[in-house]
Amino acid sequence: MEVILLERIGKLGELGDVVQVRDGYAR
Repeated sequence: MEVILLERIGKLGELGDVVQVRDGYAR
């Protein structure tokens, strides 16, 4: 599952980055 970050998250990435996460991670 891909999500676009709406805020800067420590180890995950910067605002606007598209990252791969497990299903159920994003809400």
